[in-house]
Amino acid sequence: MEHTGDFALRRTLQPYALLLIVLVALTLLGAFDAIKDHDLNWVGAILFLWAISILSLYPDTRYRVFWENDTIKQIAANKDVTIIKPSEIKNIGLEHSNLQELFGMRRPSRRIAIYGNGSDGQKWIDVSLKHFAADDIRRLMRAIHERRPDLAIPKGWV
Repeated sequence: MEHTGDFALRRTLQPYALLLIVLVALTLLGAFDAIKDHDLNWVGAILFLWAISILSLYPDTRYRVFWENDTIKQIAANKDVTIIKPSEIKNIGLEHSNLQELFGMRRPSRRIAIYGNGSDGQKWIDVSLKHFAADDIRRLMRAIHERRPDLAIPKGWV
């Protein structure tokens, strides 16, 4: 049964904006060239670029964060599921990736990290500040704060 307070954080286009602009610009240039010179060689190259871009970004679309059944649930790009109950939360912090994390691409570069200890050990959930809508992140932080007013929530996110 679904709880009335359950919600999923909505995704944004921000992480993909530059790539989208470049692909649209190349598509328009290719279309112009195809019309002007009657040269269809660009069409195959542009379709290939779009296909490679979509295939490489698809795993990112599986990264999701939910407030579900009064718990925080993260489904990672590799489909691993992490669930943290508010009572298990140790701390919540605003973090930025170091160079090793940036190149490893294992964690979002700018994130709110929720750390917890549960019966299955230490765990964390990363809420990307680029991938998710800011209003939804605030909604999640308010839901946590309602259940755990003793926790320090990063400034500006309640």
